[in-house]
Amino acid sequence: MSQWTRSHRDLPLRLNQWCSVVRWEATETKPFFRTKEFLWQEGHTAHHDREDAWAETMRRLDQYERLYEDVLAMPVLVGRKPPHDKFPGAHTTTTVEALMPDGKSVQGGTSHYLGTSFAEAFDITYVDADEAERTAHTTSWGVSWRALGALVMTHSDDQGLVLPPTLAETQVVVVPIWQEDNKEEVIAHGEAIESELDEAGVRVHLDDREHRNPGFKYNEWELNGVPLRVEVGPNEVEEGTATLVHRPDGERETVDAATIDDSVDEHLDAIYAKLYASAEETLEGEIREAESREEILGTIGQHGGYVKSGWCGDEDCEDPIKDAIAAEIVMVPLDRDEEPIHDECAICGEDAEETAYFAKTY
Repeated sequence: MSQWTRSHRDLPLRLNQWCSVVRWEATETKPFFRTKEFLWQEGHTAHHDREDAWAETMRRLDQYERLYEDVLAMPVLVGRKPPHDKFPGAHTTTTVEALMPDGKSVQGGTSHYLGTSFAEAFDITYVDADEAERTAHTTSWGVSWRALGALVMTHSDDQGLVLPPTLAETQVVVVPIWQEDNKEEVIAHGEAIESELDEAGVRVHLDDREHRNPGFKYNEWELNGVPLRVEVGPNEVEEGTATLVHRPDGERETVDAATIDDSVDEHLDAIYAKLYASAEETLEGEIREAESREEILGTIGQHGGYVKSGWCGDEDCEDPIKDAIAAEIVMVPLDRDEEPIHDECAICGEDAEETAYFAKTY
C-alpha cells in the first residue's frame, strides 16, 4: 500500500482478498468456528482523513450486518469491542455478534478503524493538493467461514442441514412420484415445472433417478438443506397442480402448476421469513440485564445468552466473570455517547461509563 499511495489522487485505495489463513494457536478445534486453517475475506483501505476512513469502516460493518440478516437469515447485534479486546493497534474495532441456539455468541465479522498507527509504521503517506506530505488513515475488515458454522448451528436440525433460499445452491428440488403405467406423464409434468422455474431464475433440480424411491430422495434432499420440495404424482398431473413442501417444518400446500413460478417465489420468501423469525425469537429472548457480579454469573450460568450491565471501563472488572464461567464482554454500544444501562458498574460499584454485553463465546 505504501508503494501505491503517492498522491491524494490515489485515495481512497481499496484492497480486497479472499484467502486461507493458518493460525497454529488453535489447539482445540471445532468445525468452522475454530480451526487451524480457515478461509476468509479481508479488506484493507487507505483514506485522506478520519471522516472518510470512518465512513468506510461503517460501510463494511453495514455490509456484514446485511450479509447475516438478508442472506443468512440471522439477526445480529451491532456494536464495538471494548478497548482491551479491539484489534491490536486499532483505534476502534466494530463487530456483529450472532447468538447460537446453545446460548453462546459468535463474532460474526469485524470492521476496524485503524487511525494512522499502521500507516505510520508502514509509511503509507501521500502528497496532498497543497503539496504537503500527510499520513493516510487506514481501515481493515473481514469475515470468515465462521459465518457458515453459525448458519449451520442456527438453522439446522436432526434431519440435517437447513439453508435459507438466498444461499442454497439448489433452492427447489422436483421429485416425481410414478408407477409404471404413468411414469412418462409424471416425469413430463416434472420436467415442465423444472423448465418453468429455471426460466424464472430459480435454482431448481429434477430428481428423476430411477434407482431411488421417493422416500429416499426426500431424506437426501432434506439432509442437504434444500429449502423447498415440489412433489408431482398422478394426482398432480390430472389436476394440473404441484405440491410444495417446506424444509424447515414440513408445511405443505398444493398450488396451480400454471403459476408455479409465482407460487415458488412466495414460498421461498415464506421459508426465509420462518428461518429469520425463529432466529430472531432466540436472540430477543436471550438478552437480559444484571446489576451485580452474582446476577451476571447466575443469569449466564442458568440461561446463557447475553447479559447487559453497567461497566466502569476497567478491564479488571471483566476478570471475575471470565475466571468464574469463561464469559467475557463481547461488545459495547456503537454509540460512545449512549447512556449506560445502569449508573454503577456491576462488578466494582464505581460509576458506569458504558453498557457491557457479557456472553460465553466460541
